[in-house]
Amino acid sequence: MGIRRSGSCKWVCSIVSVGFMLSVPVVAVGDGPATPAEILRSTYPSAVVLRPSAAREIGERLTHALSQCRDSHLACRLHYRQGVIYFKAGMMQDAETVFEALVTLSESPDLVRVCSLNMIGQIARLQGDNTAALGRFERLAELCEALVAKHPDDASLGAYRRLWRAALIGQAEIHEFHRDYAAGAAAYERLLNAGEHFEDARWLAHDGPFVLDRLSRLYLQMGNTAKYLELTASLAALHPAYERMPAVALERMCVDLLQHTGERFDVSGGAFQAPAHVVACLRRNPTAPWVPGALNAVEALCRKYRAAPDGALLDYHHAWMLDAAGRYDEAIQAAARVASIGDTEAVAEAQGAGPSYINELRKYAAVQQAIMLTEKAGYREALQRLASLLLDAEAEPHLSQLVESMTHCIQTLKREVSSHDIR
Repeated sequence: MGIRRSGSCKWVCSIVSVGFMLSVPVVAVGDGPATPAEILRSTYPSAVVLRPSAAREIGERLTHALSQCRDSHLACRLHYRQGVIYFKAGMMQDAETVFEALVTLSESPDLVRVCSLNMIGQIARLQGDNTAALGRFERLAELCEALVAKHPDDASLGAYRRLWRAALIGQAEIHEFHRDYAAGAAAYERLLNAGEHFEDARWLAHDGPFVLDRLSRLYLQMGNTAKYLELTASLAALHPAYERMPAVALERMCVDLLQHTGERFDVSGGAFQAPAHVVACLRRNPTAPWVPGALNAVEALCRKYRAAPDGALLDYHHAWMLDAAGRYDEAIQAAARVASIGDTEAVAEAQGAGPSYINELRKYAAVQQAIMLTEKAGYREALQRLASLLLDAEAEPHLSQLVESMTHCIQTLKREVSSHDIR
C-alpha cells in the first residue's frame, strides 16, 4: 500500500491583470456620471467567481464606458477587464471572443496582447482543447521572446517573463498528459535555457528545482535512466532544500537499486513507482545479497530527512520494505513511528506539511501497522489500532471503507484461528 503525494504537477490558471487601480474611492453605480476610468476602477472589488447575471451587468457597464472612451490605451484595458469578468463567471465563449479581439487589434498595447494570448490559451486548456492550447501557448512564448529582444528595458519585462514561463510549463504539462514525454522534456529544457532569450535569467532560480524534478521524471519515463540519475544528482547538489528532495532521494535510490538487481522493472508511469518495485523485489527474494545494504541505505535516508516535509513518507515506504524482507518487528516500529505523528495543526506545520497530509499519512500508516500485526497473529492489537482511528465516512470514504473491511476480516480470523491465546 502506498501514497503518492502530488506535488507541483497541479496546474493553476493564472490571470495577469493589466488594469490599473489608483488610491481613489470606488465609484458606485448610480452616484452620477462616471468617467470610463472610474467605471473600470469600480469593477475591481468583484468577487473571484461571479454569477453570469452579475457578469453581464458589469459587462454592460464596461461596454457603456467603451462607448464614452476616447483613449485607445484605456479602451483596451476596459475591454480586457470585460474578458476577465466573463472568465470569472465561467462564460468562456464570451471571454474568448473578447481576448481574441484584443490579440488582433492593432491598438492593443503589447502587454494587453500577451495577457490576452495567455487567457485564450488557458481557456482552451480548461475546455479540454489541448491542441489549441499548445498553439496559443507557443504564440505567447514566441511573442514574449520577441518583445524582450526588442525592448529589453521595457517596464513590463517581469510580466513577459512570467507569461513566457507559464506558457512553457503549460506546454510541458499538456505533452506529459498526452505521454509525449520528449516534447514535454523539450519545453522544460527551453525553460532551463532562459538565458538564450533573457539577458539576466537569475529570476528563474526559484523554478530550477521544480523544472529539474519534472524533467528528470520525463527522461525516466522515456527509459533514459542514465539521464534521470544525472539530473536528480544535479537537483540534490544544486537545491538540497527543495521541498520534494526527500521523495526524490528515495526514488533515485530505488531506481539505482533496481538497475543493479538485474530484475526487469517498469517505471513508465513515473519515478514514484520505484519504491513499490523494490518492495516487490524484496518479496520475491528477501535473502538476496543486496538486501541488507539496501535497507540500511533507506534507513539512513529516513534518519536524514525525518524532520523534512516528506520525511514521514520515507518512513512509510521503509516500513513496507522491511515487511517485505521479513523484518516484521522493525517494520511494525517504522509504521508506528509514522502513525504516532501528532495530528495537531501545530505539529503538522512544524513537520513542514499541511495538516491534511500529515493526518492522512499517519492514518494509512496505522492501517499498515494493523496489517503487519495481523500477519503476526496480533489480532487484538490490530483491532485496537484500527478502532483508535477517528474517521469521517463522508470526508474519508476510502479510509473508512478500508478500515471497516479490515476490521471485519480480522474479527473473522480471530474467531477461526484455532489458538486464541492473543497477545
